[in-house]
Amino acid sequence: MTLHTVAALLATCFLAAVLPGPGTVALSARVMAQGVRRSLVFVAGMLSGDVVWIAFAVTGLTVIAKTLGPLFLAVKIAGGLYLVWLGIKLLRTRHDDAADNGPTPVPTEPSAWRTYLSGLALMIGNPKVMLFYVSVLPTVIDLHSLSLPGLIATVGVIGVGVGGGLVPWIVTASRLRGLMRSAVARRRIDRGAGVVMVGAGAAVAAT
Repeated sequence: MTLHTVAALLATCFLAAVLPGPGTVALSARVMAQGVRRSLVFVAGMLSGDVVWIAFAVTGLTVIAKTLGPLFLAVKIAGGLYLVWLGIKLLRTRHDDAADNGPTPVPTEPSAWRTYLSGLALMIGNPKVMLFYVSVLPTVIDLHSLSLPGLIATVGVIGVGVGGGLVPWIVTASRLRGLMRSAVARRRIDRGAGVVMVGAGAAVAAT
């Protein structure tokens, strides 16, 4: 893989990741509601979803769709419904206005494993991601011609590009969260994030 190909792949993946979509919306909502540190497992799940799509592209999307189509449809719907459920939990979160000057209660968060799986399912069922790996990526690099070391390097480059594209969303959401410390402001964040996550989950499950 030449330096030119690496640069083109990095730029393409960065632009694809930074554009708004169900993934960036759900990630922003999670960061605003729970902070950056608690959202890193979700990011790991999202990046793992990209690895799955790379495997699809190398193996042959048509074959996989025919053999495992119903399974991935079920995963997509389950992931979307899980996001809806998390959004509803945020909408129902209560904050004590009397403790306005004290630390804000943190809503009970799901386990790391469930958080990881929700990020993974979100990316597997994300139509934006599917379109990228089916239509855009093949114009940048021919995955079928890569050796195993070349494929591993490609996965690494894609991970860096996609991860870099998510950083602006994470930073922006984190700063918005930091500006709103009071119980009233945090309640508004939770409600807004809950609505966003319900919408993102519904979009993933329905598309």
